[in-house]
Amino acid sequence: MALSKTMKRKVDVENRSFNDDWTEKYAVIMPTFRNASPVCLICSETVAVAKEYNLRRHHNTKHSNFKVSYPEQSEARQRKIATLKSAYSRASGIITRTLTDQERVTCASLQAAWVLCRHNRPFTESEVLKECMITVLEELAPDKSMDRIIASVKQVPLSASTHAQRAHDLAEQVQKAVIDGVKETKYFSLAIDESTDNTEISQLCVFVRYFDGKDFREELLALLPLKDNTTADIIFGKLEDFFKSHGLPLDKINLTVTDGAPAMIGKKQGSGEQNKDCRS
Repeated sequence: MALSKTMKRKVDVENRSFNDDWTEKYAVIMPTFRNASPVCLICSETVAVAKEYNLRRHHNTKHSNFKVSYPEQSEARQRKIATLKSAYSRASGIITRTLTDQERVTCASLQAAWVLCRHNRPFTESEVLKECMITVLEELAPDKSMDRIIASVKQVPLSASTHAQRAHDLAEQVQKAVIDGVKETKYFSLAIDESTDNTEISQLCVFVRYFDGKDFREELLALLPLKDNTTADIIFGKLEDFFKSHGLPLDKINLTVTDGAPAMIGKKQGSGEQNKDCRS
């Protein structure tokens, strides 16, 4: 006779709820943030499972003298628990406010970097922008009513190196959004052009046009450096490597537009012809 398979219990799907009476019995509290675990008010340690047995074991093992000094259901115990809860609330409130302020400062830094990048301004101007903001706020509020805002602006990291990192992070997010959109569309077309920058390095510009479900979008998909010769094989190899590394299918390309250079439109060796052979 076949034996039934023993199923392992999973604590995270048992939906155990915290009983408010456990706060007075075992001096524990349940934080309000998502996926929280009970926290001991005495030692600030976290109890892994919100189960009375685990809470009682922790309390009796590590705080056995607590019920001697503060007997259950006594006024002294109630005052002590209230004091511990108040201290925990103050400490957790400070941490929450600190995290919130840090998030706002980081968001402000990203927004400033985004504006400067959209206007093609150099990284060094971020420090000038910060100085302008502080000067304007100080001039508008001579009565020091904006001291808190001015202090927050001074904390925003806007050095040239920070701005460069922020621009890099924003570029990665924008490219990821474009790639995700291209993956979801049924077909897309490419416009490819090769040009040399001011450092004498050839750059392959790849633009993409696709339908996102609402509108047709035209975006810069990639800017690929061509440090070697700009032959058709090298151009197609760079393009193929980029598509493979990002999981983009070549068979979804329905049209490729180039500038008419032989390396692009060659009848046998052109990158467009190789792209057509790869899709077939």
